[in-house]
Amino acid sequence: MGRLIRKSRKRLIAIIIKFLKQGITPERLALSISLGITVGIIPLIGVTTIIISAAVFSLRLNFAAAQLVHYVVHPIQIALFIPFIKLGEIFHSEALLPGSFLNLLGQAKADLWGTIHDFWVANLSALGIWTIIALPMGIILYRVSLAGIRQIAVVRSK
Repeated sequence: MGRLIRKSRKRLIAIIIKFLKQGITPERLALSISLGITVGIIPLIGVTTIIISAAVFSLRLNFAAAQLVHYVVHPIQIALFIPFIKLGEIFHSEALLPGSFLNLLGQAKADLWGTIHDFWVANLSALGIWTIIALPMGIILYRVSLAGIRQIAVVRSK
């Protein structure tokens, strides 16, 4: 396990150095990374690539860095989808989706449009939770990644 971590760390450092050699500043790279992670976990399956692309181009950030990070955190987005919905249920004080996937299928067979509506409300609740945590998380990710990138840049320049 330690060997895998060391190998992954070396690979990450090599990628960061490659981006720095292309002329991107540590600040812009850190912003690209933090945006890629923050938007990458948004509980809207299937649209994060479009959202990140629009944000990166409008802010003139590094598209490759943001997309790379976005794809790396994609499994985390999927893993957090249900917890975001469950946290969103707190604001509704009721369960928004049936307890299991089989119950959801049964509900869909009985009332497809009602199930789509319920899923839409649950997804909006999850999005609300993400909205609450996105800014503080993005700021923390920016500061942590900037510190790490600056350290890598200093070591590389020696």
